[in-house]
Amino acid sequence: MAGGADDDGFTVFVGANPKDILDAQTLHTYERSSDAPAFASTTDDNQFSFVAPANGIYPFRFVYHQKTRGASLEWYSVVNDEKILINSSASGAIKAYQTSSASNHNRAYVAEVNPSPGAQGVSATEPIEVWLFDDRTSVNADSVQLFLNDVDVTAQAQVSASNGRTQIMFQPNATRASEINALRLVYSDGGANPLTREWEFTRKVETGIDTVAAGLWNFRGDLNADLGRDLEYFGGDGSPAADNTIFSTTTE
Repeated sequence: MAGGADDDGFTVFVGANPKDILDAQTLHTYERSSDAPAFASTTDDNQFSFVAPANGIYPFRFVYHQKTRGASLEWYSVVNDEKILINSSASGAIKAYQTSSASNHNRAYVAEVNPSPGAQGVSATEPIEVWLFDDRTSVNADSVQLFLNDVDVTAQAQVSASNGRTQIMFQPNATRASEINALRLVYSDGGANPLTREWEFTRKVETGIDTVAAGLWNFRGDLNADLGRDLEYFGGDGSPAADNTIFSTTTE
């Protein structure tokens, strides 16, 4: 059993290259405990179990985010109900390394895709975008191949590389018949074998039925509605929910 203690959020990934969004498996995503104090910056333990089938070195990626107030983060194993921090000097602590010499842990990887794997209701006009990031190996932009539903669309895609990042852009035919969009990406990075990644999404099927909006809120400093009924804070004005709500914008 392992665990993480946090007051905002984290996700743990595992895989041959846990940085690769199409190769990594999500091991655990932080969920705030039901008995954790509301609207309080308190450390909240999340514990989860998994099985390592054999002795060895396993690549993990622990992605942590912090919004406001004090930051806190722990990553530990649980042995006989005792928390032991990863890579600590305590007896029984699991050894950890920041880097690995194994080639499959350090190859160029898929950092982002859009639409995301498993996405549903995607507009038929939505472009397909992929970002490849170099690591200890570099993407050969001329090796990139993209397939949509087993059709090679590489010639219609735009591939550009700069500063260790390779972007693939493809605008599919908006009138394509298939609702399922199965994608396959093949690229080389100087390794022994090319890398292949696959994912799919479902496009929106036009029904001819108009959608009627029942409410619209832009949250410009309050909970007033542009369309429909105003929202209310849990507990009303002057409640902890109201006092701890901040309206702002972000570029991230």
